[in-house]
Amino acid sequence: MELVLKNYSNEKFIIHKLRSVGDGKKIINFALENSGGKPALYFAQDGHKAVICSCVVPEQFVHSSFSALLWINPVAALLNGRARSLTKDPTLVYSVICERVDRIDEAIDVAK
Repeated sequence: MELVLKNYSNEKFIIHKLRSVGDGKKIINFALENSGGKPALYFAQDGHKAVICSCVVPEQFVHSSFSALLWINPVAALLNGRARSLTKDPTLVYSVICERVDRIDEAIDVAK
């Protein structure tokens, strides 16, 4: 995570595809918890057939035109994913689970 944060140190937000060989959920959760206070959207493959995309938006960045739910909605639509809130407040953390592994690069572009 240190390298990811260093690579995005001059950026306003993080959009990153995490490398995973095991449990994508654990990797995503670790990344969300260690995003350095920036809005962050991560992709991780969970096994061979599913992709998890999760984002976190710290409360000070949330406004009427930007939240975790608003940020992830276009990604969810592209990936035909099932979106779900990871917390009680979907403006702060949201996640999508999908089977469209072939569209991750497109989804990264949409998220930008």
